[in-house]
Amino acid sequence: MCVGIAPDFGDINDSLDFLNPFSVESRYPGIDVSVEEAQEAVKHAGKARTSIREKPSTSNS
Repeated sequence: MCVGIAPDFGDINDSLDFLNPFSVESRYPGIDVSVEEAQEAVKHAGKARTSIREKPSTSNS
């Protein structure tokens, strides 16, 4: 949906795809995340955060 508003949101699709399983699965006992996976997740989260924060606000306030 965001790509319809700002096409360059597509630049972070890979990062968001990588992060998506962490949103729920890693919260529950029995699901282990390696140090390498955690470090990769932090890298992807940083990339996504930076990209999103660079976008102008669309609020009407």
